[in-house]
Amino acid sequence: MEELSDYYSYYSYIKEKINLGGYVGYMCSYVPPEIISASDFNPLPLIFPASYPERTDELYPKYFCPYIRNVNEYILRNELRLEKVVLTDGCDSSKRIYECWRNLDISEKIYFLKIPFNRDEKAVRYFAEELKAFYQDLSEDIKFEKLVEVIDFYNSLRREIKRNRLGDPLFILSLLTGNSFTSSRPIRNSNGLRVYLLSSMFPLDFVNYLSELGIEVIYLDACFGGNSLEEIKNYYEDPFYALSKYYLRRVTCVRNLDQEKRINLIKDLKGNIDGVIIYLLKFCDPLIYQVGRLREALKGLDLPVLLIEDDYTLGNKGQIRTRVEAFMEMIYERRKNNL
Repeated sequence: MEELSDYYSYYSYIKEKINLGGYVGYMCSYVPPEIISASDFNPLPLIFPASYPERTDELYPKYFCPYIRNVNEYILRNELRLEKVVLTDGCDSSKRIYECWRNLDISEKIYFLKIPFNRDEKAVRYFAEELKAFYQDLSEDIKFEKLVEVIDFYNSLRREIKRNRLGDPLFILSLLTGNSFTSSRPIRNSNGLRVYLLSSMFPLDFVNYLSELGIEVIYLDACFGGNSLEEIKNYYEDPFYALSKYYLRRVTCVRNLDQEKRINLIKDLKGNIDGVIIYLLKFCDPLIYQVGRLREALKGLDLPVLLIEDDYTLGNKGQIRTRVEAFMEMIYERRKNNL
């Protein structure tokens, strides 16, 4: 069991795994880490420290996904060549990076996993076959019993994490990497502010910064967030179908236009949160579209909403601090008025 005391511990962990090999890197929440683990590889979410994209500007336009630009920046600065990577067509940038990385020779092997946009029965069966082909690419023999055992293990991780904190990315990362991490990060004073954080991808340091300012993230709704913590069910007979159904139909990717599940989730959490913070990743068109619809829906819930737009660099921390402190002051004032 590994100890993750802060986000820099994860950065050290991922650097060590890249050096050791035997991993499959991924950047999309539709990639099941269960498939990677069952193939005897370590699943490795490619999440690196926030940085200004100096090297990447030479290769990609300014309007390209800031998160993917950040991953590229880290790889270029550290002169890395990844061992195995799985990319998807989950968004336009993810699809285009496949072509770029092949030309740049970023990885020894790149697999492209196709994600259906629909979530009906036909789409579930199609994606199940895609997952089976992905498994076969990593491991020549499909071992159904082993895959079932791995899903059992991941479900146990989900139960363990749900007993702790749904909003702490360090716990979420234990699921995404297939490890049972422990964390020495203290739980904040119960008098602090508690929020629901919505994003697509965000720098881990953003949650740490909110914590320093006195805000605890109770629920993390992001590509790699608390939406991964519901257990997979009915997987003993056909684990590929079960994985497909689970990953396609949960509350997850902002490219899914159905907001009803997300709104209902926020309604259920309303008694435990003081407000909603949206980390709006620049040029993330699906999230930009969803945010407008979501803010309208949240008006009826009487929940304060703070929108923070950033390019994955956290380069405007002073401005972020000013806006967060004003948000906190507004919530404290509401508390006084409700006494």
